Amino acid sequence: MTNPILTVVVPTYNERENIGRILRALNSQTVSREKYEIVVVDGGSKDGTMELARKNGADRVMLQKGEGIAGAKNTAAEVARGRILASMDADGIPPKTWIEECLKKFEDQTIVAFAGVSSSIQQDFVSRVSLDSLAVFAKFCAKVGRPLLAGQGSAVRLDVLKKIGGFKAEFNVVHDVEIGWRACKYGKIAFDSKWRVYTSSRRVKKMGFFKYFRLMTEQAWNYWTKKKATSVKYMKEDYSKKR
Repeated sequence: MTNPILTVVVPTYNERENIGRILRALNSQTVSREKYEIVVVDGGSKDGTMELARKNGADRVMLQKGEGIAGAKNTAAEVARGRILASMDADGIPPKTWIEECLKKFEDQTIVAFAGVSSSIQQDFVSRVSLDSLAVFAKFCAKVGRPLLAGQGSAVRLDVLKKIGGFKAEFNVVHDVEIGWRACKYGKIAFDSKWRVYTSSRRVKKMGFFKYFRLMTEQAWNYWTKKKATSVKYMKEDYSKKR
């Protein structure tokens, strides 16, 4: 594969339980495999994540250079062969048309980034409410001209990403929100509520429902009032099941 249009980066850290599932979904898309590449960037897993990624169809598996998820995405951006960098959390499941719909959106040269929403894989109350609430907020932001580039599934033109200096590790959990503010200076950020990824609510459950929403509400408020998200101390999260 020499000239893919799109590079999908999947940041990982001890994702043995999920990496096979997401790679199978990414390798079963409706567009030709020649049009995209898959790069897994790992934060130092101890559970065999990198070996499983190689076995399950990742084009490239590498250790990240920078800190946090932002550092993982920047590592992928350095080696990406695609003109578009799409990112997806390791616990996500993209529909078969996810990449096809993304490529169609970027046929409009005025669009520099593309955002969608996520739905819960799990059907318990906390999972549904947490992700449905974020989807409603994302739709609202898009209507008023500030689409959020949620990390569960979003994309940005690589040349624009490099112009603005990449993702900022100091913004940790809201690095995807923060980059949208800088990227919009170079063109339009498209939003489509039908472009979605199915994912888990594991962060909500680990932090606790109220703590999570307090953090997200605080960051959303700062995003609106200060036109940027405030930094949050980075903590590497391990969601793996202990053996």
